Amino acid sequence: MPYTTNIEIKGRAILLFEQSGTFKAAFQSCGLPAYDIDICNDFNQTDYIMDIFFEIDHYLSARCGLFADITEDDFVMAFFPCTYFCDANALLFSTTHNSYHDMPMRDAIDKIICRSSMRERYYRKFCQLISIAIEKKFPLVIENPYSGSSFLKLFAPIPPAFVDTNRQAHGDYFQKPTAYWAVNCRISNGMKTRYQFAGNTISKKYAVPGVKGKAASRSMISPLYAQNFVEHCILQRYEEP
Repeated sequence: MPYTTNIEIKGRAILLFEQSGTFKAAFQSCGLPAYDIDICNDFNQTDYIMDIFFEIDHYLSARCGLFADITEDDFVMAFFPCTYFCDANALLFSTTHNSYHDMPMRDAIDKIICRSSMRERYYRKFCQLISIAIEKKFPLVIENPYSGSSFLKLFAPIPPAFVDTNRQAHGDYFQKPTAYWAVNCRISNGMKTRYQFAGNTISKKYAVPGVKGKAASRSMISPLYAQNFVEHCILQRYEEP
């Protein structure tokens, strides 16, 4: 089983698919070196700009690149892209979706076939990332939405270690149920709320302050939630402030 030991980070906290610096800052505030790695740098927080899917392939084919440099002393957290796993994506597998309105049936079917191929690619990378962690023996936590009929809720290769059904209760902007898969480590599912969100509830209709675009806002996690998660679920520190 991939659930083995509690997490003791002797090396670095490596945040894959994060460019906001949110969790990086949370780890750094706990005295740990932390780095964001992503293909984009929209927030000017990405420390290493690289295609992580390419790095997965590069390691599996030649045992080189990013993952060759990660050791058992490091901790990896991956905010894996949910584009093809979320509830909204599932709706796009029906020709009745508004996106296919007034489109010839054959064209709609072709788009669904293309989307199916892309989801298979993303799922393969999800599984390969877990496989690399098992081979390299580094602790890995993967985050992804976990609501309704989301793809990973039904087909993830391992069960989640923790499902937060209401992130807002732990300091986030939105409720948005989220799952965390853990490999080579244990994470606490007794998340406490040391840092509270000070402000009005943000509904789906509103944007996160300072973030452009509805989709980007919905994908953001608040610094308060990140701090709670890192201290309680990862490092399991429960001291009172």
